[in-house]
Amino acid sequence: SKEAPRGGEAEVVVEALGDEGDGLARHRGARVVVPGALPGERHRVRLAGAQGGTVRATSLERHGGGERAPPACRHFGRCGGCATQHVPADAEAAWRVERVRRALARRGLEADVVLGHRSPLGARRRVRLVVAGGGAGLRLGYRERRSHRVVDVAVCPIARPELVAAFAPLRRLLAELAAPPAEIALTAFAEGLEVVLLGGEPPGLADRERLAAWAEAHDVARLAVADTAAGSVEPLAVRRPPVLSWPALVVAPPPLAFLQATADAEAFLQRAVAAAVAGVPRVLDLFAGVGTLSAAARDAGARVDAVERDPAAAAALAGARPALAVAVRDLERRPPTAPELAGVDAVILDPPRRGAAPVAEALAANRVPRVVHVACSPVSFARDAATLVAGGYRLDRVDVVDQFRFSPAVELVAVFARD
Repeated sequence: SKEAPRGGEAEVVVEALGDEGDGLARHRGARVVVPGALPGERHRVRLAGAQGGTVRATSLERHGGGERAPPACRHFGRCGGCATQHVPADAEAAWRVERVRRALARRGLEADVVLGHRSPLGARRRVRLVVAGGGAGLRLGYRERRSHRVVDVAVCPIARPELVAAFAPLRRLLAELAAPPAEIALTAFAEGLEVVLLGGEPPGLADRERLAAWAEAHDVARLAVADTAAGSVEPLAVRRPPVLSWPALVVAPPPLAFLQATADAEAFLQRAVAAAVAGVPRVLDLFAGVGTLSAAARDAGARVDAVERDPAAAAALAGARPALAVAVRDLERRPPTAPELAGVDAVILDPPRRGAAPVAEALAANRVPRVVHVACSPVSFARDAATLVAGGYRLDRVDVVDQFRFSPAVELVAVFARD
């Protein structure tokens, strides 16, 4: 292949959107990545460094192309939290669907891939902000794309209003701390905000007093400090413990518990799971978290056994009302065995981004009639789907769940059945 061009300027025509939301073009045999470009546009670009036949470029001038969406946020273009605010809504939805379809095709699979659900703006209930600097110069926001520089954000159109309303008071609080954290995790619960400080030096007594007083003054439901090195979380102020209440399950989640990004997407996934296991007597929920999908299976009338790696999440689920059986287990190291899968009518999977390769192999080698797979990576999902299909499962449909608005992340749910 030809050596990728280095430096200088070039004229390119954008052919497609890449997996990260950047425009893709070709120049002298190399793939050129143009952030902020759309298919059909012609760009005069400055070529940067090349790596593996791919050149990153900066657009200097744009011509032609179709309609562009007006950015929803004044920080777009600098803030790395969003990549596709310039893409029209229908085109963005088609891009997500096509990415799943392409990932399956690379594994030799075909399925009916559809947009099942789209979250509205202002619905995201959890965000993670980066802290930089200190005192009057403290910045709170998101990193620029491909950079460690932090953009100080005042607004965020994807986040729930109560999260955005906390940005300015948090910034003032953090500027007063002797040892600001490296990051802040914010989650909106029905009981109010959960604020968790992560990284940096542990707060001393004076900082702890400031934090507790701030939580009281701003009616924060729970404020905690996470020791990322030790893997522990210490609540500093708990005024109203957050509760997740579903029709068939009530759980008190620990700080930093994993939740789906939006409540409406969570509800869609729960409906999909409930429909898939309707009439099924026994369900095994793997990577169960705090029981989001266990609740759906229970609501459909199934007996549910859950397996979760994180001890804090597993303990919360074990203490749920009504109670259910929960095992703490690293499924990547110890996937379910044939005796454990015997008598199971359906398995629910909601693994981390890297997927569930060992679990998929175990299911492919056994005879569980149905698998409901929720995933946040088209690539790892397609790999695991190929394993399941090779083991005798059939995949007919994949529902794409667009809850990560303006982000390259893709959520999906699919049902695998044995003939």
